[in-house]
Amino acid sequence: MRTLQNTIVTVAIATLLFSSSLFAQSSGNATALVKINLKKGLTIANQGGSEIRFSDVVVTSTAQTPTVAPGKGAHFLVTGHPNKAVTMKFENVALNNADWVASNGGAKSEMKFLPKMEHTGSTSTYPGSGRVIISGNSVELVNVKGTGNLNLWVGGEMLIDANQPQGDYVGTFSVTVAY
Repeated sequence: MRTLQNTIVTVAIATLLFSSSLFAQSSGNATALVKINLKKGLTIANQGGSEIRFSDVVVTSTAQTPTVAPGKGAHFLVTGHPNKAVTMKFENVALNNADWVASNGGAKSEMKFLPKMEHTGSTSTYPGSGRVIISGNSVELVNVKGTGNLNLWVGGEMLIDANQPQGDYVGTFSVTVAY
């Protein structure tokens, strides 16, 4: 009888052990990290309403290419996520004298402005020279107390044809920045 009791107890213990290990294998658990990188919005602003203004030029029978140094032209501040690269894109600008001709008469004409852009990182005053930016190139925003900054300076040269029609020529320089 003891043998029968021992066998029953052994079978009962084995059944409990076997069933609990079956239960442990019928479910599982795993984990994964959830991440998201939030970038600070990217903005660009003209500082102080700056312009790229050339001195008066007297028309001659010879082509001319007056220049404005980047530090003497427009100043833009790019702000965004610190240490992230931004790409700058800009193009040559066509200027025309249409408004002047409408008011004063004369021949309508166009000329080209070839921009030259430099950056001075987080330095908001032009130190005499900066690093040249070619359209389509990227530059990393400098971390200034948790905000990425990049100061852009734009000058360039005007292509004036020989005997270019007179007038006040106007065009708009535009620069696009993107992460």
